[in-house]
Amino acid sequence: MSVLDCSTADRAVFVGTTMWAEWYWPPGFYRNTLATNSFSERVGLMWLFVQAFMIFTSTFAHMVVVGIELAETAAQIGMMLFSQSLIFCG
Repeated sequence: MSVLDCSTADRAVFVGTTMWAEWYWPPGFYRNTLATNSFSERVGLMWLFVQAFMIFTSTFAHMVVVGIELAETAAQIGMMLFSQSLIFCG
C-alpha cells in the first residue's frame, strides 16, 4: 500500500479545495486575470498549487510520524522541519 492511501488523498483534495476557495475568492485574486484573459488558466493553476501543497504536507507528516514514537515530539520536529523547508526553500 502506498504512503498516500485513498482516504488521505480524498481528504487532502477536499480540504485543499475548501482552503483554496476560502483563500482565492474573498480577496478577489481572480480580478488580476480579467485584463489578460487568462482566468481559467490561473484559477486552475492556483488550485493545483494548493492541492500539491496539501499532498506535500500530508506525506511530510507521515514521514515524520513514522520515524518518531512519541506524538508530541513528532509534532514539534515536524513543525520545525516544515518551517525550515519554507524558510530555506521558498
